[in-house]
Amino acid sequence: MPDSLEEAIFRLDAAVTRAETAFANRPPAPPKPAPTESTDPVDPDLPARHAKLRAGTEAALAKLDTLIAAERG
Repeated sequence: MPDSLEEAIFRLDAAVTRAETAFANRPPAPPKPAPTESTDPVDPDLPARHAKLRAGTEAALAKLDTLIAAERG
């Protein structure tokens, strides 16, 4: 047989009270670690490698454009 409305409200209130108590008694959050310096080495050749990669990509795209134009005729 289903609970009466009064019993359902009582059980809901008890559940909320238990949840509030558990929340109030939870352990404190651990402190956040301090930020650290990056351990990645600085790559002095990165700009040159980037430029070379970009030039190669642009050349490949130009070649594809040429092939597509030749295909379309």
